[in-house]
Amino acid sequence: MSEGPNPLDLIELQARTLFRHDAAGRLIAVNEPIEQPAPRLFLGRTSYGNIWRLRHDLPVDLIDELETALANEPIANELHEPPASLQCLLDALTKYGPVERIWQGPAWYVPESVTVPADIEPVVIADPELPVDHSKIAIGGFSAGGNLALAIAQMDGLRDKIKAVVPVHLYGQAVDMQRLMEVAARHNLVVVLDCALSHCSMFLC
Repeated sequence: MSEGPNPLDLIELQARTLFRHDAAGRLIAVNEPIEQPAPRLFLGRTSYGNIWRLRHDLPVDLIDELETALANEPIANELHEPPASLQCLLDALTKYGPVERIWQGPAWYVPESVTVPADIEPVVIADPELPVDHSKIAIGGFSAGGNLALAIAQMDGLRDKIKAVVPVHLYGQAVDMQRLMEVAARHNLVVVLDCALSHCSMFLC
């Protein structure tokens, strides 16, 4: 059996999905129907390596400074910590204009102790550091994650507690509504459709 893509392949795919690029690989815009400027810098870190993308209109001196800092960013296993070069990157960007927003967070995260889908629910809900009301838990995901969330929601101990499901049609890919509605009817669930990012999607049954 062939191995799936490694984390570096996945973060490359994420960058290509999030942004439109020019022929040189520079960022042009956010990949949405209503065009928005791309960020000046995208940094993706994985335990296999790092990737970065710079916006196409940056001054050459700033590009050189950012490239130097990013090339020295160590490959880290503890990705919850900020990049070692963060302050250096902020200082360089600020020379040419204020940094108005920083978007950050894990693109995906699965604890190493989780070996089967059924383990995810107790690992997450039992986490004492989560600032949530543990009596009101939402389980979410899209694409393969949506199927995983649906499977977990049908587990013993959770099945009778689920009150509603919110399918998200995303990036032109429609949720399997026929299967979802069958499950919802069987368990008397409310279905709330999120179609905000359903551009050009279609589901026929």
